[in-house]
Amino acid sequence: MSLIETIQLGYELCGSYATPTEESTLSDDDAERGFVRRKPLTTQKDILRFIDLASKLRGSRNALRAARFVRDNSASPMETKLALLLCLPRMLGGYGIPFPVMNADVFVPSGNYSNAQRTQQRRCDLYWPDARLALEYDSDSWHADDKSRQLDSQRRVRLNSADVFVVTVTRGQLYNANETDMIARFVARRLNVRLRFSAKRALSTRYALRCELLGTK
Repeated sequence: MSLIETIQLGYELCGSYATPTEESTLSDDDAERGFVRRKPLTTQKDILRFIDLASKLRGSRNALRAARFVRDNSASPMETKLALLLCLPRMLGGYGIPFPVMNADVFVPSGNYSNAQRTQQRRCDLYWPDARLALEYDSDSWHADDKSRQLDSQRRVRLNSADVFVVTVTRGQLYNANETDMIARFVARRLNVRLRFSAKRALSTRYALRCELLGTK
């Protein structure tokens, strides 16, 4: 496996999804999403611990390099790809933005006016706690019905009321290099991170990363 493939596998092992094999039988919902929901199988910490114990085995050095970029609790392959496009180091084609907490639980007002102090947990796809910034990935396909849109809107209002700035990223934006670039620059500004790279080298490495992650040309 390439380094990028190995990193993606790490996210899947530490995340709450599994990509199907050719032999897999998927439900209609799973087939539309393109993955199966399940509990995480392990954590980055446990993977690093195992690599340390298996440091003399063939491939351990490559596994260690990949595991350093893995984060726990991704809930879908596209959340993983979004995190990698933004946060992998520039030498690998990313923007070098600090990695977020994946699917972090944030306490927000419940909306129950009879008890203004009551709070609820809301989960953010990609969350930077210090900046109180959340990126929410919207697939554009299976979030299309009115009820889902209403729930998504209510969820974002709750997060905004807790001073969490929420940005929605669609599949179309992710597959458009210019749109992804705008998102990365916005996130960097919110995090007070300066993006530094050589334009020519950045374009070639970023193009290669996008091709591998998204299958684009």
